[in-house]
Order: sequence, then structure tokens, then C-alpha cells
Amino acid sequence: MHYEKIKAGLGTDIKLQAVFENVDSTNTYLKKLCNAQEISEKTVVLAAQQSGGRGRLGRSFVSPQGGVYLSIAFPVRYSADVALLITAAAAVAVCRVLDRYTNEAAQIKWVNDVYLGGKKVCGILTEAVTDTQRGCVKNTIVGIGLNLCGYDAFPEELKPIVTTLEQHVKALPSREELAVQIVNALCRIEADLTDAAVMEEYRTRSFVIGKQVRVIQSDTETNALVTDIDERGGLCVAYENGETAVLQSAEISIRTI
Repeated sequence: MHYEKIKAGLGTDIKLQAVFENVDSTNTYLKKLCNAQEISEKTVVLAAQQSGGRGRLGRSFVSPQGGVYLSIAFPVRYSADVALLITAAAAVAVCRVLDRYTNEAAQIKWVNDVYLGGKKVCGILTEAVTDTQRGCVKNTIVGIGLNLCGYDAFPEELKPIVTTLEQHVKALPSREELAVQIVNALCRIEADLTDAAVMEEYRTRSFVIGKQVRVIQSDTETNALVTDIDERGGLCVAYENGETAVLQSAEISIRTI
């Protein structure tokens, strides 16, 4: 990816820190940077490939050549409950960009995956960087991994459940173009995370509302019905025993009945 092309397209309030052909993890790189120095402006790192990409719950995120892998560090200037919305904001931003290139609306699987044609095309990982001396969060890092092309590079066990943008468009945009559009789209939303229209769009794009799911938390799995997504991005579920809950973090899988 070309540093100057990306830099020229980004908003003037966004700093492009580095562009790699290969890095272990863009999130890891930015976390180390935030821990080493004060990051007081929106700061971006991009890569064409990751050797140690990370997903939620400590899982690896397969990141072969042919993707767009980026992380944005945001200075924290809002309360913790508002900060919870940034993962939803990132998912909506990615969907808006993908819709410019495809005739099929991108969808969201709570909490952090974007789908095209019923398969995962993008994953999002949000992490906090804590100032241990002051005992507060100083930066939020949002990592976005988009499968652009190179479907054959994925392990065989993932091929039934993943897709690439290349499989859904006639003309594939460049990595630089996609990266710039995604970063700018997310930064526009991040400027006002409390905008109710963003969460309403997140709900509209969700394909889990009304579905029977398995809720996986720690070592337990429980059947539930997804009834809604609340204004803070929490997943509203009704369990088979009649109890209800709002989940802020969990793993879910769609049940086939």
C-alpha cells in the first residue's frame, strides 16, 4: 500500500502513523505506541498482511495477503458507556463503504462482524489503552480487518464461512481507496457517537434480531431468542427459562432449528 496516496485522502485531523506490507498486528503496534507516548490525535496504522492478527476472546484473526488491515487510536474524550458504541460505529462505517461497491446490503452479526452474502467479510476488534498512573482509559483502539481478495489463501475450514469483497463486485477498488474511505467514515461517526441514527442503522443491518441463538459465555452455552439491540449496543435476549438479559459481551451463534 502506498503511504502518500493514503495520507492524501485522509481527513486533515487524522495522523497516518505507518503503512506496512506485513506486521504482526496493527492493534498490537498501536497499543505499544500508545503505551510509550501520549497519543492526542486520531492515529492510523495500516497493513496489507498480518502475521499475528487478533480477534475477540483471544482468538487469532487470519490475515493473509490480499486484505485491508487497519487500526485507529482515538483519544478518549467521552464516558465509558458512550465508548461502548464505537464497535457498532465501526461496523456501520464499514457497511456504508461496502454498499458503495456492491448491490447487496452489508449486514452485521452482533457484535463485531460484517457480512456479505451470508458470509463474514470483515472483523472488528476494539481495545482500551489504560493510563495506569491515573487509573483511566486514555485511548480506544479500533482494529478493522477486511477481506478484499485472495479467497484461496484462507484455510479450508474457514472457506465455507468467509468471503472477500472481490467475490461481490465487478470492479475491485484498491486497498488505498478502501482504507481511506473506511477510516474517514468511522472518524465522521466517532465525532458524535451518541447520534441515535447510527444505532438505528446498526439495528436495521443486524441479521440476528428475531433469531434463535446459542449464547456462549465463559464455559456455558445457553439457548436464547434475540429480541432487540438497545441504544448502547447491548444484545437483548430472552432465555428459554423465561429470564431476560442485555449482553454487552458474549459470543453468539445462530441456531438452525
